[in-house]
Amino acid sequence: MDPGGDRERRRAPAHDARRLRALVDHLPALVAFWDRDQRNVLANRAYREWFGRSPEEIEGTTLRELLGEEVYELNLPFITGALAGQRQDFDRTLVDHRGRARHSQASYVPEIEDGEVQGFFVLVSDVTAKVEAEQNLDEALQMGRLASWSWMPGEPFAQWSAQLFRLAGRDPAGAGLTIESGLDLVHPEDRDALRASLEETIHHPADLEIRYRIRHSDGEIRHLLSRRRVERGPDGVVRRLRGTLLDETSTQHAHAELARVNVEHLRANRLLSDTMGMLGHDIRQPLAVTLGYLEHLRGHVADNAPEVVEQRLDRVHAAALRIRRLLDDVLSMVTLDSGQLEVDEQVVTVDELFTDVAAELGEFDAPALTVTADSEQGLTALADPFHLRQSLVNLAVNAQRYGEPPLELSARSVDGQVELSVQDAGPGVPEALLPRLFTRFARGENQSERSAGSTGLGLYLVRQLVQANAGSVDYRPRDPTGACFTITLPAGPERSAGQSAGQAPQ
Repeated sequence: MDPGGDRERRRAPAHDARRLRALVDHLPALVAFWDRDQRNVLANRAYREWFGRSPEEIEGTTLRELLGEEVYELNLPFITGALAGQRQDFDRTLVDHRGRARHSQASYVPEIEDGEVQGFFVLVSDVTAKVEAEQNLDEALQMGRLASWSWMPGEPFAQWSAQLFRLAGRDPAGAGLTIESGLDLVHPEDRDALRASLEETIHHPADLEIRYRIRHSDGEIRHLLSRRRVERGPDGVVRRLRGTLLDETSTQHAHAELARVNVEHLRANRLLSDTMGMLGHDIRQPLAVTLGYLEHLRGHVADNAPEVVEQRLDRVHAAALRIRRLLDDVLSMVTLDSGQLEVDEQVVTVDELFTDVAAELGEFDAPALTVTADSEQGLTALADPFHLRQSLVNLAVNAQRYGEPPLELSARSVDGQVELSVQDAGPGVPEALLPRLFTRFARGENQSERSAGSTGLGLYLVRQLVQANAGSVDYRPRDPTGACFTITLPAGPERSAGQSAGQAPQ
């Protein structure tokens, strides 16, 4: 007899049961057993903590009482299936006893003895962290217009991310997508190229970037940029293809809209250019006639009319000159913008040019400012005479408006080039204006009565016209005060004293 051995054998099942319960209690998953009357027989610690129940409170309770009516009704089809002897697997989002939303994966496994279902085991895994991470990733991909896919060559089905289903307008819960059904979504004009690229990647593995279009279920065409990565086995054979897709549809639409707007803009510019050219031709002729009559009247009035009449005619004449200069500037800007500026290069005599500019300034804007001109004898430049006169007049008018007397025009020859300078003794160009000095509508802060009416186009046109004549224009401050603008152009042949512009050099 061995009474001690008998006691150990009787104690073993109880010890094993405690050990089994301890093991189950330490599992991170929720584990329970419900009998065929749906009453709890076993619930581990994780299961009890989920529902906030003690062992005494949960043991013997019904599944309906534990879950509550709403969740019980949702789970009833799975409960019924398990009690009918069929395993049930499903996902569920529940609210625990602390009010937190939790995501779970559940399995109901029937316990069958002698062909009868005695109940079912419940295994529930808390996958909240995993689901929330996937949701965050999916949201980031959706905001970044990114999707992903993978495919094992030889397998019929491909794996798509949720965002790719959205891009194609397909239901993720629907039938699985095969490679062929996926290719059917591709625009017919891009399908063969995409199919060929897949075959090429399988036989000649290499990462690839390709653009193609797919057709959304609502008929909309989506533009995709696909980057493909190859995974190979130890033997070098392609085991899997992975890809990311960037939805470029909005970018493509923006490019198309920009192209359309550019076409409209060019059309509008051409219309504006044609209109301005027409107006320029129609205005210049009567303006020239008006200026001619004004010149004749001023000469006649100087001898036969009171001084006040002469002064008024001078003002009218100056206003007409201002209109002509403004018209020249506007038409020059239009021809520059349209790319239709033509340069008629000639030999320009600097002395004659300075005489014309000084005469126009004396009659035009501020006759109180004395203009002095100084140039080397016989100096000439190669340029379009109209462009060069217009540029010098604009620089001189700018000096009259913003500078102080004296206004000086000077020219010199330097290494096969001619430098034409316009200088004044005013405050110079403000430091803040220098970076945009030769841009459109750039104007200084030191406005005065003389600067009223400035369009801000003068210096911009000077640079454009001079550059069109193979020259350059620069600014530098004078010491101790003043501004100096210098136009540099190719020098022409020297002229002898008394030689006119129309005579060739001997």
